[in-house]
Amino acid sequence: MSQGTSTVHVSCYCGKYVANVIVNADSTIQKIPCHCTSCRRWTGGLYVYRLPTTQEPLGIQRLTEYRVTPLSTKYFCPDCGSHIFGKTGQKWGVSPGVVDGEELQPSVEIVGHEFVEDTGDGGFTSWLTHWGGKELPRWKGEAHESELLPPEWPSADDNQRNQDTEDDKLWAGCHCGGVAFYITHPNEASRQPRRAPFPELMVPGDKAENPEGQTWWLQAGGTKYLAGLCTCRSCCKATGFDIQAWAFVPECNVFQPNGEPLDVNAGTLKKRYSEKIDGAYRCFCGTCGATVFWGSDNRDGVVDISVGLFKGKGARVEDWLVFGKRVSYVQEATNKKLVQELGRHFTITGWPKA
Repeated sequence: MSQGTSTVHVSCYCGKYVANVIVNADSTIQKIPCHCTSCRRWTGGLYVYRLPTTQEPLGIQRLTEYRVTPLSTKYFCPDCGSHIFGKTGQKWGVSPGVVDGEELQPSVEIVGHEFVEDTGDGGFTSWLTHWGGKELPRWKGEAHESELLPPEWPSADDNQRNQDTEDDKLWAGCHCGGVAFYITHPNEASRQPRRAPFPELMVPGDKAENPEGQTWWLQAGGTKYLAGLCTCRSCCKATGFDIQAWAFVPECNVFQPNGEPLDVNAGTLKKRYSEKIDGAYRCFCGTCGATVFWGSDNRDGVVDISVGLFKGKGARVEDWLVFGKRVSYVQEATNKKLVQELGRHFTITGWPKA
């Protein structure tokens, strides 16, 4: 690990928080992402890591503070939900997704995964199995302090021991509990044609129209929902991390705990419209900052849901979701090495130009 320092510019999704931050490295930082349930719930993503900083950031009082544990505190923008800083004990870190630039600098070298057992199915580690040709160790709990999981984990028996769920409902919620909802399996209403534009993981962004109302969100013979990984700058800024997993679900299959239809203003949800895309909005928890929804007034009845919030059998909830084989907006990714390593499991080239 590099012993010098670097100054990086950071900014949140809405741009109301900007700062220069001194990172405790000048070239490459070795990191072990955390995959624990807690981290997935307060972000909506599938893992967490940060770049170590040398001191308390300036302007921290302008951010919302959320204490996860007595030793762990997160700081996010109250206007857009971007997770910007974290503090564990006396150590500070900045989230990689808010670092500005064409490429993440200092660069990151992933050297393992921790708290993997929490995922039940390996979660993101099943896709990020190697780095630089080396197989990555997966620790059951804290890195170097817990047992290593065997390469064959999880087995069929392990899957049977995963969290029990209701067969007809998949619950979701943020870390603080202020946001809670559930989805139901695809039904006749799900199969109704909708002029919802295709996501970028299926077609190039400039060809996303869906005039015939194809039900692209349904997979596996109409029994599961499409999910995908996105590395666009907006998602990275909004979440604070360098990749986001979304599930695409018709609004008619999303319900509040009392059985009422989806309400993107319910509970502690905060809604922010995009300044770049007409009608597009993002929803996050105003208490813990979890990224919850992406939607659009111009999209006919389909909403994106953060996969990290689902409380199913495994972090990838593959009994409900089918992940697309392409990473979206790879041309915008700043953690280019991460995207490169995902090439073992996904298509990581941009769409051919017309």
